[in-house]
Amino acid sequence: MDTVQKAFGNRLRELRQEQCLTQEELSHRAGLNRTYIGDIERGEKNLTLASIEKLARVLGVKIRDFFDWEYLFSNILTINIQTESHQNPVLHSGRGGWH
Repeated sequence: MDTVQKAFGNRLRELRQEQCLTQEELSHRAGLNRTYIGDIERGEKNLTLASIEKLARVLGVKIRDFFDWEYLFSNILTINIQTESHQNPVLHSGRGGWH
């Protein structure tokens, strides 16, 4: 999963929740499929510029608001740290040796 896509999805979720919208409400207003919104928020879909424009219009934000680089950068760092901790679990010794 692309960390930029995941960070974008987190930002979309944040903006949607600030508007007190469900994924279904957002998708209906933007003319997009509800499952597509969920996929975007989980970082599983790569959006087109047209979709980003639709989402920005419905949320009442500028396209650039999705790309708050300070937010995205800190979010990417968090995602990378979480991914690395799952890929490289800390080894510990207990009965029976190292695990």
